[in-house]
Amino acid sequence: MGTNFPNKIEKRLLPEHVRQHFEPAGDHVVVDSLHAEAPDDLVREAAYKVFLYPDAGQLQCLEELLSSRDLLAQLVGYPTYAHRALQGAIAGNPETVMQFLEKLSDKLSERTTKEFEMMRGMKMKLNPQNSELMPWDPPYYSGVIRAERYNIEPSLYCPFFSLGACMDGLSVLFHRLLGISLHAEQPVRGEVWCEDVRKLAVVHESEGLLGYIYCDFFQRADKPHQDCHFTIRGGRLKADGDYQLPVVVLMLNLPCPSRNLPTLLTPGMMENLFHEMGHAMHSMLGRTRYQHVTGTRCPTDFAEVPSILMEYFANDYRVVHQFARHYQTGQVLPRSMVSRLCESKKLCAAADLQLQVFYAALDQVYHGQHPLRRSTTDILRDTQEKFYGLPYVPNTAWQLRFSHLVGYGAKYYSYLVSRAVASLVWRECFLQDPFNSTSLSSPTRVEPHFFSVAHRGPDCSALGSSTTGCFTRQRPDQDKLHFAESFEEASLESKPLITIWPNSHLKHSSPHRHCRQPLWATSRAHRVQGSGHLRLRGVQCLSLQAERPHLGASQELEAGSKSLTAGSGAVGRQEGHGRTPFQPEGGGRALPPGDAGTRRGQGAHAHGARSAAEVSFHRRLCRRPPFRFGPRL
Repeated sequence: MGTNFPNKIEKRLLPEHVRQHFEPAGDHVVVDSLHAEAPDDLVREAAYKVFLYPDAGQLQCLEELLSSRDLLAQLVGYPTYAHRALQGAIAGNPETVMQFLEKLSDKLSERTTKEFEMMRGMKMKLNPQNSELMPWDPPYYSGVIRAERYNIEPSLYCPFFSLGACMDGLSVLFHRLLGISLHAEQPVRGEVWCEDVRKLAVVHESEGLLGYIYCDFFQRADKPHQDCHFTIRGGRLKADGDYQLPVVVLMLNLPCPSRNLPTLLTPGMMENLFHEMGHAMHSMLGRTRYQHVTGTRCPTDFAEVPSILMEYFANDYRVVHQFARHYQTGQVLPRSMVSRLCESKKLCAAADLQLQVFYAALDQVYHGQHPLRRSTTDILRDTQEKFYGLPYVPNTAWQLRFSHLVGYGAKYYSYLVSRAVASLVWRECFLQDPFNSTSLSSPTRVEPHFFSVAHRGPDCSALGSSTTGCFTRQRPDQDKLHFAESFEEASLESKPLITIWPNSHLKHSSPHRHCRQPLWATSRAHRVQGSGHLRLRGVQCLSLQAERPHLGASQELEAGSKSLTAGSGAVGRQEGHGRTPFQPEGGGRALPPGDAGTRRGQGAHAHGARSAAEVSFHRRLCRRPPFRFGPRL
């Protein structure tokens, strides 16, 4: 994409000790990122100013994209593109989104100011000649402060987080909460694209086979360096009344095991694994009539809720100590190490979150009322001053590096809302006991489907009622559940057991020919799209019924913002490969919600495909030469 391509600058315009940090290209050097972690202030400043230097062609493409989206929205009866994009989302409309962002910003303001002061103090200590805090400083100085206070060394944690142990931990957690087991199957010849890919069958203790997960976990030369979940085949109700089982892929970039050493994960890698498995379980457990709204193909601002919820489990010692043992000695990971790790994540988390509020607010303004009264750069400057607090740098255009404007127009706020909802679910259901399956009033098992998304055409209000039902501890009426009453239980045939990953107890089993698919009541099949449910062991949570919530969306998001700013350890991930807040090309943290974790290619928007005009503009925006001449400093 044009948002990713580097800029060039003549060598002679940079001091020698600065230009040596960039790739040479003849008489120029290439600046391909912000170099946010560089210890030299001048290197970060030069990278920021060169990489974000405005490009007239990109500016024109962005302006045409925004105006064309506004035109398309008005042609189908919406006042702005944001109103069209948010139809059926948790927030419902852009007014609610801005109210949520403004309240969240107000709650973060005091903490953010204190954190900026800490960073200024550290900068003055390390660079007394220039102690003014600038936009290129927070990522570096927050890391310095964190290292000084906690000195978290990932290599000390790795021996406790072997891949096999982490997979065992996930299996135990899913079994205790959901009655689900993970069974390794031997793929048939030609079924997988690499011999390192493992195939897992997801089996419920009473309902049988729920779907398949292909685990592409290990690094290789031709593999994209990203951690993500994506759908190969979505679940859906077939014409004959059977249910088409979902098939998904989890892709990570973990080090390959050797003969004497299993794959060892850093804390960030372990958290990423839990996060992505949350997406996979969302896909496995959803049951919908149509596959384009199943699992992670739900409204964008709900798609990250299950995966972020899994981060809370990954940071809770009561869960971690169940599986985190030294791969050689068997020693349990000390509680003090987990506590220090969680405390370090809270440090400077408010400033990180404030940056996300700024990005989300900018996205809303760009997709609001048109024609825009000022240039996109002027809007950027004003929004940054209002929502972030650090000054705008003249002759920069960060919005041209904001690639999420293309794929997630008017929906960048979604990660913040998903985190708020996940925080509330954790506090309501699992804070006292992460393995507690009877935390919500009913000792009996309820209907079987977790995170199914109701979809009844353009007015999809299921998500509002789902979160409200969970937060207010209300049981929905059982006669509103439209799923088939009975599922066939599976009888698992055994095969010689082979360990799937070193240091893991997951075993190979035979293919599930014998594990019949859930049987749907054909006479009631036309009612399936109206609701969905999760079966926890005795917990009724997140019932997704297509009815209006008891609380308004603005009230719900206000409650979420209070929970989000309460200082939970899951806010502000400091380590990982793109699973935390987005990390757009222009710096900061971010993660686009939708169908495939960070990289959704299909079904992320439940309300129609892009028009030909939009696709044309997207292509123009992305079609840039691989190099271009940058500014003169």
